[in-house]
Amino acid sequence: MSELTFVDEVVSSNSVMSPKENIAERRTIVYQTLMDPAIVRIEGEKNKNRLFNRFLFKLNAPEEIEFVSIEKHYEPYLVVSGKHLIDYYRKCAYSLSVDREAKEVTLFGHTFTPRQSSFATEGESNIRFEGEERLVKETRAFLILNRYGQDSKLNQFPAAPSEENPKNLIKSFKMLELPQRWS
Repeated sequence: MSELTFVDEVVSSNSVMSPKENIAERRTIVYQTLMDPAIVRIEGEKNKNRLFNRFLFKLNAPEEIEFVSIEKHYEPYLVVSGKHLIDYYRKCAYSLSVDREAKEVTLFGHTFTPRQSSFATEGESNIRFEGEERLVKETRAFLILNRYGQDSKLNQFPAAPSEENPKNLIKSFKMLELPQRWS
């Protein structure tokens, strides 16, 4: 059987140029509100007595509690999606077992002389090939960060259609935007 052994050195080929980073521009998306303000007001009217009782206010009649305003709140998130690709060459050595009686082995137009090695059985010798391997490794990542830069779970992220003009909405509600670069 053949066995793979690695040389300690990692070699990068001069012919492989490093690709230019491709970083997408930042896009701001504002999700639509899924709840109508009239529904919020109706639910508030139903539950206003219970709300104040929970905070140790003793009000007997719900008419004593009046709705003043409803405030819409937006929470900023940063969604990051990325791909990392590394393409490199590494020196390596392969060992191929051959019959002990073989004096020479010709492969791919090259002649090799077998040698006895310490891990081979009595009836076999080995041929050692040295060369380079090309390896390509690609990883992908997807993160959702809250306004504090902490990781948020996908199930905590709101699911709703996006607004048509997010920049106008951000200005009109004076929403907090996350900084371009976190330190």
